[in-house]
Amino acid sequence: MLNAGRLSDATLVSLLAYGGLRPGEALALRWTHITDRSIIVEQSVADGQLKSTKTGNARRVVLFDALRDDLDQLHATQAPIDRDQLLFDTGMGPWGAARWRNWRRRRFQPAAVAGGAPTARPYDLRHSFVSLLIHEGMSVVEVAAQAGHQPGVCLSTYAHLFAEGATLDRGAQRSINLWISPASVDTG
Repeated sequence: MLNAGRLSDATLVSLLAYGGLRPGEALALRWTHITDRSIIVEQSVADGQLKSTKTGNARRVVLFDALRDDLDQLHATQAPIDRDQLLFDTGMGPWGAARWRNWRRRRFQPAAVAGGAPTARPYDLRHSFVSLLIHEGMSVVEVAAQAGHQPGVCLSTYAHLFAEGATLDRGAQRSINLWISPASVDTG
């Protein structure tokens, strides 16, 4: 996406993969939701309408360096900017279902195929984020808070990853920033 000059599309993918946001949560973000160290997730988009999050609760998601860099680049291309503007503003309000389906088919799917993951869905990137948190050594409670889950739901969904993470010695765990920095490089 970056090689094709699609910074907005690439930033949306970064939010899903490195922020663990649900697609509707990413599409509902305003620049006021981005702080120096976190992303405030307090709403979602469904069928072109803003609504509360899936759980009805707001949360703060840690803002990792690579994602902050991507957001800074997107922000620079949109300046001057109204801080209350949606990050992915279409000029017609929040994305509707048709816009999301078109994006998945025309932007995401070709990138997934080119990346060797032809069956990947945007939502799968959220699972990648959770896997990174677990591999970093975060507890079930910490991971659940980042993902917007209850700890029991998080454990039942990702039990196999927690078990795998428990078998790693602490020296094998890596910071998320070390995992995602190489993947965020523009290869153009």
